[in-house]
Amino acid sequence: MHDSPARRKTRPGRWRWAKRLVAAVVLGLVCACAWVLVAHERVRLDGEHELTEARAEVTDADPDWTWEKLNAARKKPPAGLNGADLVPEIKAATEPEWGQAFARDEFASRLDPLPNVQFAPDVLAQARRDLKGSADAVRLARQLKHRPTGHREIELAPNVVGTLLVDTQNTRLVADLLRWDVTLAIEDGDIRRASDSLLALLNASRSIGDEPLFVSQLVRMAVRSVAVRYTELALAQSPSVPLIELQAALAADAEEPLLLYGTRGERAALDRLFDNLQTGVVPLEEVLGPRPKNLWGWQDHAHLPMDRATALRRMTACVEAARRPLHEQAPALAAIPEPPADPHLVISGATLSTVENVAQAFWRTSAQARCAVVGIACERFRQQHRRWPGALTALVPAFLPAVPLDPYTGEPLQFAKLESGAVVYSVGSDRRGDGGTLDSVSNTAPRFRLWNPDQRRRPAPPAPAPEREPPP
Repeated sequence: MHDSPARRKTRPGRWRWAKRLVAAVVLGLVCACAWVLVAHERVRLDGEHELTEARAEVTDADPDWTWEKLNAARKKPPAGLNGADLVPEIKAATEPEWGQAFARDEFASRLDPLPNVQFAPDVLAQARRDLKGSADAVRLARQLKHRPTGHREIELAPNVVGTLLVDTQNTRLVADLLRWDVTLAIEDGDIRRASDSLLALLNASRSIGDEPLFVSQLVRMAVRSVAVRYTELALAQSPSVPLIELQAALAADAEEPLLLYGTRGERAALDRLFDNLQTGVVPLEEVLGPRPKNLWGWQDHAHLPMDRATALRRMTACVEAARRPLHEQAPALAAIPEPPADPHLVISGATLSTVENVAQAFWRTSAQARCAVVGIACERFRQQHRRWPGALTALVPAFLPAVPLDPYTGEPLQFAKLESGAVVYSVGSDRRGDGGTLDSVSNTAPRFRLWNPDQRRRPAPPAPAPEREPPP
């Protein structure tokens, strides 16, 4: 069959249109790719410009802000007085089974009585067995009395989230040893040992020093809270414990800018993490989780400079807030604007919530420490005058240089005389002020409780009867 002249005439025209269509598609793809590449480069360049400006801003405000410079400028204790050096020695001397007995259900509800109530005999007996097995560790821990500061070098992991702080975390173990040593010293009537171990317990917290990470400072706050708790217990069980040196140490520690230490360090560590992400030392997946293996996953890297600049500026605003007096820090943090609603700014978007969580712990524990300072002054007043002060202003200047301020209000801490004793308290984060009680229920606000002499060292409640096996 032969093509007609008409068919032979139109076929070349069809091929020309097909070629034009293919060329148009190819050209469109090339243009799309070029547009994506240009957009990618524009995002990256805009981010780099913002990052350069952000780094210049923070350098003007804080010249030693980078991880290397910040750590080089940290204070170091005199030789032989570094509390941090003792922590690994204490850990090594502690029996591996330490604390396991108290994890059993039989002790669960009896390890935190009111401070003026004695521990049950079987609890004390178990504590004696545990301390006897770790006697060398306890002797080492008591040496912290003479080491009020500490310093350790922190080696950041490439992915800074994975940085190990083993020795810092072991400070909790040291605090556990010392709190039971305080308890048993009081039981034994060894007031000198109880006083030494109380100061060593506070100095266990201070051994963390100005470690520039939030985890470190949270451990320091937690151990300081234990020291405050057992100071309260010591006064409720043995009012003859020497107080002047302990009050001075607590007063100094209560004013340590722990939030500032942590925020400056986290800013520097976060910037190091961004640097490792941008250079490929740390895969993006390690921080953000699995990323799509396509164009959008590739685009994530273009947004890192802008994310880094945003994080740096937000953390710098947090640092400036942390430099303020305690009662001004919450409003300053609240005034920091939210980051732009950009799904690519993933890391910087989480910075402020982290700082706020640590700040809440800092304000609470600082209020606790300030209440303890005033509570000790109240006890010293009572020992001298055989009564509680009528108001906290009566403590000035003989027992306090001034009444400390409540971190939540900027007003002086509050004081209440009750039927069974007295309490110094803060209004707390909810501003309710329900810390002005001696019971164990209304304890949402920071406080320091003191009992009248006839209400101290109350006997332990009877041990709970063992549960009977149900009849077959």
